[in-house]
Amino acid sequence: MGSPSPDGRYLTDVDWNTGDLAIRDLQTGDWRHITNEASWTSMEWAEGSRISPDGRSVVYTWYEPVATGSRI
Repeated sequence: MGSPSPDGRYLTDVDWNTGDLAIRDLQTGDWRHITNEASWTSMEWAEGSRISPDGRSVVYTWYEPVATGSRI
């Protein structure tokens, strides 16, 4: 599950086609991947995410079979 940026312009979410974390510009509708390493076949993907209060960073959880953890 994603989150909106403090200014309401961006929204993070999982690209369910790839499993990568993406950010959407709500003004233009454009999507941009933040990660590019997910794979449904190797069972690695982004999970929840949150944009920092200053809007400069995104923290997210990453699932992989060996370990799950947070990334910034």
